[in-house]
Order: sequence, then structure tokens, then C-alpha cells
Amino acid sequence: MTYETGTGKYEKLLERCTSLEPIPAAIVHPCEISALEGAAEAAALGLIVPWYVGPTGKIKELAASKALDIDPDRIVDARHSHDSATKAVEL
Repeated sequence: MTYETGTGKYEKLLERCTSLEPIPAAIVHPCEISALEGAAEAAALGLIVPWYVGPTGKIKELAASKALDIDPDRIVDARHSHDSATKAVEL
């Protein structure tokens, strides 16, 4: 017996978005690898222009640990999660 997951709606949505310009997006306090991976994937697909808002050292360390291609010029340094949220809103 085989199971098929998904309905294809996600793929259809991505296909529809390929003709749109990427939008700026604040990735707030991305101190877990899944947050950075998701943002990097969305950027690679041309969906967003990410601004990483959080502790610069931690963000760079996480990105390096998975060889993620993130633009260091798009990191906005913030001391902690509340500071990250405040700075993201200011963007």
C-alpha cells in the first residue's frame, strides 16, 4: 500500500508566485536552523528579500553550520528576541 501526501496546492502557489517580484521580509530572531533554512529557501526561490534581525554572531554561526548562503549585509544586529521584534517593526 502506498500513501501520497499533499494536494499540490503548495507547488501551485509557488508556481503562481514565480512571476512576482520578491518582497522584503524581516526574519525575526532566526536563532534556530529551520528559520534560516526557510528564509534561505524562500530567497532562493525569488519569493523574498530577507532581512535577518537578531544576534549577528549567532545568525552567522548557524548559517555557516549548514553552509547557507545568506547576505551578511542583510543582518540587523539585535541583542535578544524582544530587541529583534522591535527592530523588525522599525524596518
